[in-house]
Amino acid sequence: MFSLTKWYLDVVDPSGRCAIGYSTELLWGPAGVRWEALWLRQPGVPPIHRWAVGRAEPPDRRSPVRPATPGAIEWQSPALGYNLSCEPWTWPVAERLYESAEGAVDWTCEAPAATVRLTSDRVGVAGAGYVECLTLTLPPWRLPISELRWGRWSCAATRRSLVWIEWRGAHPLTLVLQDGRRADDGRVDDHRVRAGACELVFEDTTVLYADRLGDTAGLGALAGRLPRRWRDLEDRKSLSIGRSGNDSGWVIHETVRFP
Repeated sequence: MFSLTKWYLDVVDPSGRCAIGYSTELLWGPAGVRWEALWLRQPGVPPIHRWAVGRAEPPDRRSPVRPATPGAIEWQSPALGYNLSCEPWTWPVAERLYESAEGAVDWTCEAPAATVRLTSDRVGVAGAGYVECLTLTLPPWRLPISELRWGRWSCAATRRSLVWIEWRGAHPLTLVLQDGRRADDGRVDDHRVRAGACELVFEDTTVLYADRLGDTAGLGALAGRLPRRWRDLEDRKSLSIGRSGNDSGWVIHETVRFP
């Protein structure tokens, strides 16, 4: 039996301070581990990275206050010392990205764009953010892909947004959400994303971090059991300014390469 559930949440304020959070549960045969992590970046100072292993509670989906609005998402982490609240601008989008006899990959974009507030004992960050939940019953080292690109952009002034996923390799896939709706003609490269007449261009890119999965804090002894194709994958996450017409906002985007 294999099951991996990973929540991802982020927020960037107008000055470029950003917070990225993860809540992950991995079950593999008789072994299992839960861990959560928070990464805080403030311009001009070293980033803060916290992590904790144990009985971490995943984010909580709240019922809508009004029927015509999406429900809020709350995440509290006593172990890491922070609270996060998310008010989505658009409804969630769920997609099955891959399915085979061995398992499936399900992706729920819980908040393609949102107003997010994070408070902690070190720093508070409030701005445009994003939330997703990825669930795999197929071990990721068996995914028929060699490279993955993902990203999200939002403009707080106009509440426009783009979210994209691109797989390269034996099972290519391109999925782009424009303002919370799937675009049929999305195109992705290293410096821009297109969806119909909309073009988003990345500028002033800064690498936030570049890691190997096997070095992830919290995996402990379990990291040694991971197949090389998963343990040695390279994950590079970056922050850019994204411009689309007269609208601009922060982009968080990543490239994952499988060995």
